[in-house]
Amino acid sequence: MDNILIILSDFDIKNLGRILKKIAENAVGTGGIQVVIPVEKMEEFGKGADQERDVSGLNINVLPWNEMASLFFHDGNDDTNIRYIFSLTEESVLSDLPFGIRESISLMENGQDIIVGVPDISKGGQSPGKKVMEKIEKIILFPDIGHPFSRTFACISEVFTTGNDNFIDMPALPELLVKAKWNTLSEYRYTPGQTLADTTYRSSGAGIQQMSEFVLYGLKHRDSHVWHELGTVFRFGIVGLSGIFVNCGLLYLLTEYFGFFYLVSSAVAIEVSIVTNFLLNDHWTFRNRETRKVTAKISRFLSFQFVAMGGMIINISVLFLLTDFFGIYYIISNIIGILVTFSWNFIVNRNITWKSTC
Repeated sequence: MDNILIILSDFDIKNLGRILKKIAENAVGTGGIQVVIPVEKMEEFGKGADQERDVSGLNINVLPWNEMASLFFHDGNDDTNIRYIFSLTEESVLSDLPFGIRESISLMENGQDIIVGVPDISKGGQSPGKKVMEKIEKIILFPDIGHPFSRTFACISEVFTTGNDNFIDMPALPELLVKAKWNTLSEYRYTPGQTLADTTYRSSGAGIQQMSEFVLYGLKHRDSHVWHELGTVFRFGIVGLSGIFVNCGLLYLLTEYFGFFYLVSSAVAIEVSIVTNFLLNDHWTFRNRETRKVTAKISRFLSFQFVAMGGMIINISVLFLLTDFFGIYYIISNIIGILVTFSWNFIVNRNITWKSTC
């Protein structure tokens, strides 16, 4: 069997010939190619069984999308020779700078499990609600990946068959990133749609149900990416709780036993809790991101201090707005403010103070 499987979506059927030709030109010297297209497109392309085309001297076998699983599972006989899986859109193939098949294969042969296509220009066609949902998903599940919802990607076949349970819902890069046992990832930049007049960029972000399934999967599998991220959130929360105890305990100690004015005690207690929170986060919550350089540690501390001060302003503002303008009981307002502040502190510190260097 051919060693490259290409999944096509979001293309105009009248451009299929151009797309196949461009793929053939981009894949010279890589071996045979299987191309899978959606069933509805297949009906437009031509009714009947599999179709073969000789494009630019390269034999391309075109299959309907619903036969995709059969490429991997042959009655328990795992004799497939497919080594690389590509998910390509019309804009990623027919652009001035196409998503490179040869370049991606070279990266995968040198240890990269997944290569994500990152468009330089994202066109319209996505609702504001979906954009917000995609941002939330990125922050929660894939904070270290620049474009985790790209519809253009490549991966070794082992990642695809291990990571994806539902072939019909392809392309499903988020599912691969969460479920697959991938070691390394590269992001390959391309310029989409430069030769096309009416191709619009579409997100492949997960819905609420799929996102919930990702989280549940992460809770069950400790080697998953989601488990690691949820663990980071949990540790950050524990450190935050410890900071409350340090703050309250020191405030009481300085005021009652050392006779400090309570506002002075509060200022000292706040700063000490910030320092202890930073040290715990630096050496425990984000321990895999910690470096021992003194200058780097000072930089992280100053960033953490700034974020903490911003969180304090957010907490007070939420408390004031909800209590004075919406008439919410001040304790409830404060709890909401704490939750908002926690989200602020974690997201900013996760992506700035302890931004991944890998």
